[in-house]
Amino acid sequence: MVEEGNYIDQLVGLEKVRLEWAKLKLPDNSLLELLQYHSHPETGTAKLQLANRLGCSHIAFTVVDIEEVTKYVIDNGGHISNDYQISPDGKVKVMYCYDPEGNILEIVQELK
Repeated sequence: MVEEGNYIDQLVGLEKVRLEWAKLKLPDNSLLELLQYHSHPETGTAKLQLANRLGCSHIAFTVVDIEEVTKYVIDNGGHISNDYQISPDGKVKVMYCYDPEGNILEIVQELK
């Protein structure tokens, strides 16, 4: 699928994003997500890792309480650049944040 618009811009912290993704559900119910940024080729000049980095750009975790986890990230030296977003289909709260080493963590809370 191709994704673009305010939701994805806010989530990844880049403007006018256009990306293509494929999601592969594995037998253990985990998910492998492959992304290609058509709008933002990697430049490699940022202090913090950018969402459009080639290779492994981030790791995602599904959690019970996104606020509790983001507080834990901050309390342990991580960085939150944007508040969480509600996905366009209303099924999840999701945010990108940084661990203490500058790696991107995608935190996802499923909504009921």
